[in-house]
Amino acid sequence: MTNPDYSPDPPSPCPRRIGLFGGTFDPIHIGHLASAAFAQEREHLEEIWFIPSALPPHKRRAAEHMKMPSPEQRYLMVQLATLDHPRFRVIDDELRRPGPSYSVDTVSALQARQDEPTQMQLILGMDAFAEIETWHRHQELLALVTFIVLSRPGSNAPACLSHLSSETRSALGIAVDGALDSRSQAVPALSASPSQGARVRFLEAPALDVSSSGIRAAIREGRSVRYLVPEPVRHLIEKEKLYK
Repeated sequence: MTNPDYSPDPPSPCPRRIGLFGGTFDPIHIGHLASAAFAQEREHLEEIWFIPSALPPHKRRAAEHMKMPSPEQRYLMVQLATLDHPRFRVIDDELRRPGPSYSVDTVSALQARQDEPTQMQLILGMDAFAEIETWHRHQELLALVTFIVLSRPGSNAPACLSHLSSETRSALGIAVDGALDSRSQAVPALSASPSQGARVRFLEAPALDVSSSGIRAAIREGRSVRYLVPEPVRHLIEKEKLYK
């Protein structure tokens, strides 16, 4: 017999899934945008939040003899590049916070501001993920986010994982064993290797041979970067005579 006074608790809302994509974006280019759009579609993320860094600890670039953009100009370039995508947003937390840009501080601050359940997923490349244990308070970061690791076609994902400490692998829910090898097709095979509670996903990203350093070099040498950066970004670079 059903109790007429009984009312079940409402189901807990599913957390919205947000991708966090940080970087210097110096300048932002089509590779950044294609990778972000790919991750958003493949992982069904509600939004991608681009987070330009002010003082990234892992990118101490040597002085280059050219006019470099200010942090505010890099932020503006990211805004211009992402305006036409309805699921892209730009976050200025790291530009407003003094000192080095540590991911753990940024994620903590963003989580604290959410008024609904939110699962944050940090999007980064294989090279950056391979150095995760050198990041500031990385164990705290491992507990705060899940990771979407974008790899190049044919890259050696098992090699990236095998050197991680057992503590880090445990925090990520990954078992590295003899089932993982160094063959070029290893990245797709990894989808079945992490456990159900794994906190990392590997995606083979679109292959675009474009980089911010290459774009800076092309501008310095007087070559065109049309189609390598969005047109509004190219116009701003030309107007402000950046990277020359």
